[in-house]
Order: sequence, then structure tokens, then C-alpha cells
Amino acid sequence: MAARNIPIEWLVPPDLRAEYATNVLAQHGEHEIFLLFFQAQPPIILGELAEREKQLETLTAIPAKCVAKVIVSPDRLEEIIQLLTTQLESYRQNFRAEKGKK
Repeated sequence: MAARNIPIEWLVPPDLRAEYATNVLAQHGEHEIFLLFFQAQPPIILGELAEREKQLETLTAIPAKCVAKVIVSPDRLEEIIQLLTTQLESYRQNFRAEKGKK
């Protein structure tokens, strides 16, 4: 039987949550790379300057909630990096150039 290319039909469920990632961690195992995406929200600091400084002094950490964990093979990660690099370049050409025009 001859090999043939069967296209992928990209299905994104309408109820899929989109999360904003402020931080990312990457770890590797023996055969895969783990990508963990986190959302950190700085605490609300209110009051007069002295009150805000006191609140900041007591702050020991800013919690970052893991909003997604993706596991990929090293070969697939290389493809993802290439894709992201291409998209970042396109973004810079399209949107950074427009900012300079203003």
C-alpha cells in the first residue's frame, strides 16, 4: 500500500479555556521535555506609603498557579521552537513596525 499524507483537522473546542502565562519552566526527563506554564498575580498593595512598605516587607512569595503542562519529545520541541521563532519574527515585523509609524 502506498503511503499518503492525511491532513490533520485542527479541532479547538469552543469551551477551551485560554490562560495567560507570565512564567514558564522547562524540565527534561530521559525521553521528553516538560513545559509548565504559570500565571502569577502580584498581590494588591494599598494604603499610604508606610502601609504599602510594611505590606511589601511581609511578602515572602508571589504565588504562581500552573495553568498548563505540556509534555513533548525533544524532536517535537525543536519544531515548536522553530515555529515560535518564525511567529515572533512575524510579530516584530508587523506590529513593531506599526508602532514606529505612530
